[in-house]
Amino acid sequence: MRYMKALILFIWTALVMFVLVPSIDAVQNETKLLVIAVAFLVWSSLAPVWVRAPVRWIYREFDQNSPDRTRDQHLLAFERLVIGLCILATTFGAIAIAMDLKPTWALLSVFS
Repeated sequence: MRYMKALILFIWTALVMFVLVPSIDAVQNETKLLVIAVAFLVWSSLAPVWVRAPVRWIYREFDQNSPDRTRDQHLLAFERLVIGLCILATTFGAIAIAMDLKPTWALLSVFS
C-alpha cells in the first residue's frame, strides 16, 4: 500500500512539474519565484488528498454496519508522515509567496 501511495504522489508531482516548467519559461524573470512558490503551494496542499486516496478506496468497500472498522496503523504511518511534511511545505510556500509579494505591498503603501 505504501508503494501505491508513493506512486500516486510521484504521478501528482510529475503532473505539477509538467505544468510548471512551461509556465516558468512563459513568465518574466521577476515573477518566476512567485510561479514556483504557487505551484509548490498547490502541490503541497493537494498531496495529502492523493496520499489518503488508496486508504479511502479500501475502506469504502467495507460494510458501513460492520463492527470491524479497525484501521491498519501501518497503512496510516506513511500517510501521517507525508501530511506532516506537506503542512510544513505549505507553510514555507506561503512564506515564500508573502516574501515575494512584500515589495509590492511596500510600493502600494507608498501610494496610499
